[in-house]
Amino acid sequence: MRTQQGFTLMELMMTIAIIGVIIGVAVPSYNSFRSTSIRADECIKTLSMVAFQAEKYKGRENTYPATMAAMNMASTSSEGNYTFNIGAGPTGDIRTSYSASCQPINADIDPSCGTLTIDNFGARSATGGIDCWR
Repeated sequence: MRTQQGFTLMELMMTIAIIGVIIGVAVPSYNSFRSTSIRADECIKTLSMVAFQAEKYKGRENTYPATMAAMNMASTSSEGNYTFNIGAGPTGDIRTSYSASCQPINADIDPSCGTLTIDNFGARSATGGIDCWR
């Protein structure tokens, strides 16, 4: 009598189904982690630098900068995923307040958070909710 070796079709199908479930859970988690990482590296870090440079500019010029170029900063992130803008803030006057924003160039980069904003009072907001700043 000969013993069988190998896998049955049912065992093979169950293995493929389990792998499919694992991939179904892992891919969305990976994409979420990737979006958070890109946002933190390119957007949040740069907006913090914009806030710092805007305050330095205010100390020298007695007004906040009206453009990113006035602070010698690029209006696009290092990897080209976000654009940055600065303009008049809550008071409506660039001499007394500013509002800086970071907007994804492609909606696929950061689909849940959208535009992040910070002003001279340190108030942070995001179209996807304040949790996007974490």
